[in-house]
Amino acid sequence: MDARGAVERYFEAWNSGDPAAVVRSMAAGGTYEDPSTGGPIGGQALAEYGGGLMAAFPDMRFAPGTVVEEGDRVAATWVMTGTHTGPMRGMPPTGRPVRLTGMDMITADAAGVHRVEGQFDGGVIPRQLGMRITAQPPDMGPISFGTVVHVAAPDSGPPGAISVTSLHVRDAGEVAEVQERSRAIARELAGMAGFMGFMGLTVGTHMLTISAWRDADAPRQLMRGGTHAAATDRFWGPGFAVGGATGVWSVERMNASWVRCPECGAMAVRTDAGTCRCGAPLPAALPFL
Repeated sequence: MDARGAVERYFEAWNSGDPAAVVRSMAAGGTYEDPSTGGPIGGQALAEYGGGLMAAFPDMRFAPGTVVEEGDRVAATWVMTGTHTGPMRGMPPTGRPVRLTGMDMITADAAGVHRVEGQFDGGVIPRQLGMRITAQPPDMGPISFGTVVHVAAPDSGPPGAISVTSLHVRDAGEVAEVQERSRAIARELAGMAGFMGFMGLTVGTHMLTISAWRDADAPRQLMRGGTHAAATDRFWGPGFAVGGATGVWSVERMNASWVRCPECGAMAVRTDAGTCRCGAPLPAALPFL
C-alpha cells in the first residue's frame, strides 16, 4: 500500500462511523491536527475527538476532492457533510445540516498515515448551527478577554445569597471540559428551588461562576448529586486543574431595583405596586443576574 492507498483508507475510516478505525488507519505514533485540536493528537485523544464528531453528526461523511501526491506527501481537498442530531460539547442537537470544505496535508506510506494537518474555517459549522462567533484577542496589555454564559430564572426578586466558584485549570482541553459540564449544570440549576440566576465566565484558563439564590442554604442542593457533584469529584481526583475556591455570601444590603418608565422615560423604583410617579404601569423587575 502506497501513500495514496493509506490516505484512501484514512478517509474510509472517518466515513465508517467508528473512531477506533480512524486510529487504526494511522501509523504507530501518527498524529492529527486541525484548528480546533490545540495541537497534534493521536491514539486515545484522537479516538475521543473523532467520537465526539461522530456522536454530534452520526451521518457525517467526507467526500475527497482533488488529491495531489508527491512521494510520501499527499494534499487532499474534501467536503464534510452531516446533520447535527447528537450532542456537541453540551449543546443539544439542532437538527441542522452542515457542510464544510477543507484540505488535509498528509504524510503517509505503507505503514499508514503518519501526520495529518487539517485546514478549514473553524467558524463555519458553529455559524451553520446558529452559534454566535466573536473575534477578540485573548489579551491586550493588562486586560484579558473571554466568554460568558448566562442563565436567568423566572424569579426576579432580590437575592438573599450569592455563591462564587473560582477555578484555575491547566489548558484549553480542561477549559472545554469544564465548559461542557457547566452547561449541563446550568440546565440543572434552572429546576432548583431558590435559584435566581447564573453567570459563568471564562478568561484564559481562569473560570468563574456567580449564582444568585433566594437564601444561603439553597446552594447546598448542588452537593446532593447531579452534574455539579460529579464535577466536584473530578476536581478532587488526580490529574485535573491547578486549584480553586468556593464561597457563599449572604446579602448584607440590597438596594432598590430600578426600571425605566416607558411613558415618561424616568427611572423609577420597581415596587409591588408597579406604578411610576406619573401613574403609568412599570415593566417587570429585571433579574439580578
